[in-house]
Amino acid sequence: MTATTELKISGNPHGGVLHVQTPERYAMDIAIDVLKYLDESPDISVKDTGWKQGFGLEVSAWIPIDTENVSAELMTDGDECYIRRSSGSLRVFTVMFEDICQFLIMRHNARLDAETKAAFE
Repeated sequence: MTATTELKISGNPHGGVLHVQTPERYAMDIAIDVLKYLDESPDISVKDTGWKQGFGLEVSAWIPIDTENVSAELMTDGDECYIRRSSGSLRVFTVMFEDICQFLIMRHNARLDAETKAAFE
């Protein structure tokens, strides 16, 4: 038995948008994990619009993410999660973009490992 959970990451930091798809799964948990991950960074400020309670009621609206040099926003829509640069340094957004992609890949691989292990128990 194999795990079937998919994760599709696309976008271009130079275009200013990161697009994450979780086919057949609501993307809210990914958005909350990304927000928690970013919020733990001392250089990043994430506006608390209710997502910290774990219900994600406000993640369907754009949530501001700010650093000293770039402003970005995150939102979800069904099985999709978007992060876009609103203003500031393209270089800093590119670093943030790549960091989030690495986080999502590590998170996804850990989930697949857990699902595969559970399938064989």
